[in-house]
Amino acid sequence: MGGRLDRSSLAFESKHPRILPGKSALSTLLISDVHRRTLHGGVQLTLATLRQQFWILGGRVPVRSFILRCLPCARQRGETATQLMGQLPPSRTSRSRPFLHAGVDYAGPFTVKTWKGRNAKVQKGYLIIFVCFTTSAVHLELATDYSTEGFLLAYRRFTGRRGI
Repeated sequence: MGGRLDRSSLAFESKHPRILPGKSALSTLLISDVHRRTLHGGVQLTLATLRQQFWILGGRVPVRSFILRCLPCARQRGETATQLMGQLPPSRTSRSRPFLHAGVDYAGPFTVKTWKGRNAKVQKGYLIIFVCFTTSAVHLELATDYSTEGFLLAYRRFTGRRGI
């Protein structure tokens, strides 16, 4: 291959690279080796490193097709799934007084002391969390168990303070 690089300080292989056909087993092996040596670099990096010693005819096409078939590169290119968010209901976006629309959740169990002192009785307790949908405010109530009666007592305390 001719050129205008006779007086340059490049190595002989860089000035006069070996010409190889694009669709040959040797070209594929060379592309594979250079691609691994460049730590699975892209098309530009693999092709530039390869062209320091070899010139593959139609070089970009075989290098690109090899990289598209490379399993580690395909895994790296893969997109992670993204969660699609639904639209908020009107109760979450319209203005209203706090706790007009609320959600409920339980947390626990926790150990609860009934009084301070030596003979304090320790029992299990649960936290009932009321969350306002409009303002994201939080109201906490204590329940003694998971029973319906325990929840209704906590709910009565909640509505006594916040309203129905």
